[in-house]
Amino acid sequence: MTKRLDSCVWANKLILIKTIGDSYFAVGGVPKKTRKDPIQAVISGLQMQDAVKTINKQQGFDWDIRIGVNTGEIAAGVLNTKRPMFDVWGSAVNIASRLQEAGAPGRVNVSEETYRKIYPYFDCEERGNIDTKNVGEISMYYVNRIKKELSA
Repeated sequence: MTKRLDSCVWANKLILIKTIGDSYFAVGGVPKKTRKDPIQAVISGLQMQDAVKTINKQQGFDWDIRIGVNTGEIAAGVLNTKRPMFDVWGSAVNIASRLQEAGAPGRVNVSEETYRKIYPYFDCEERGNIDTKNVGEISMYYVNRIKKELSA
């Protein structure tokens, strides 16, 4: 399973930060951000959802994943000198986590900040403001698919 998800991340020029239990954390725009980063993150999320569906069909599993995508500034650094580990943190990371928690299984949930950068390319549905733990209300959107006129 992890190899399939890793392939989705690498193909879209994202960086895997870490996996913890059943959480998978990747970022785009590190070390240099581009206008494509939010688009590539959403494509990666859709590909991950598709990969899980394929694995379920092939293996007879019944797994679902929730994906949260946010856009914003982060801080990055190396933690621990005995066993160095690259990590990122900040408000944008916390909001992405809340998006994942507030999303539905099998869906890609994005913030309004991300939606503003991706809406020309994706069909999305507005969810409105959703109350989240420790952050408050966040305006959220589900990404349904790449726009038909842009997909093969």
